[in-house]
Amino acid sequence: MDKIVFLDFNGVMMCGKHPFPSKHHEGFEFYPKSVENLKEIIQATKAKIVVTSTYRKMYAPEQLKTRFFKPYGLEEAFKGITSSLGSRGEEIKHYIEKHDIQHFVIIDDLPINGFGRHFLRTNGFEGISDWIKKEAILILGGQFPENFT
Repeated sequence: MDKIVFLDFNGVMMCGKHPFPSKHHEGFEFYPKSVENLKEIIQATKAKIVVTSTYRKMYAPEQLKTRFFKPYGLEEAFKGITSSLGSRGEEIKHYIEKHDIQHFVIIDDLPINGFGRHFLRTNGFEGISDWIKKEAILILGGQFPENFT
């Protein structure tokens, strides 16, 4: 059974603390701390990434994988995108129901109601914080490595 990280880009992977244009894709580079923390979430939980960002409307899934995830060593974790149905919450709910997802987290900088503790909100400036990393691993039932910080 898949574990899923529903992932936004702006305010999560691209954040105010690291506003440098990317050489690989549109927008800013992914913030190194967000990349590091996302990798730790993936490693600890074996989760896959489903993109909820509006960038999914501008790029085909394969382009997202090669342009946005491969430069950061995350291409193997990329699973897909949500459909464009209306609100982000509706799109995530549709994906969960369609794919029978039981274990998931949503990481976004904008509020998404109706998901309780599965929703982890970044502050938009720092991206994926250590606290969000730890909460995501707990929610997804992951194993903390011995040297986990």
